[in-house]
Amino acid sequence: MGEGKLQLGAVLKPAEVHYNLGSVYESQGKKAQAKAEYRQALELDPQFTDATTRLAELEPVSKTPQGETGLSKTE
Repeated sequence: MGEGKLQLGAVLKPAEVHYNLGSVYESQGKKAQAKAEYRQALELDPQFTDATTRLAELEPVSKTPQGETGLSKTE
């Protein structure tokens, strides 16, 4: 993807390059690479809401084990 980064970088901001690469990886089913690119986009532009959304879709919030409420037994 080095050539792709170079070509995209000619017309896009660095964060957008990583976002677009993440989109390509995601479409290919390469979730780990997609997440890495979305994270890189967010490091470069923490306000990049599209990257935040896509990363959140790939990293769903972990659920608490069944039966646990997060409350102590004294509450």
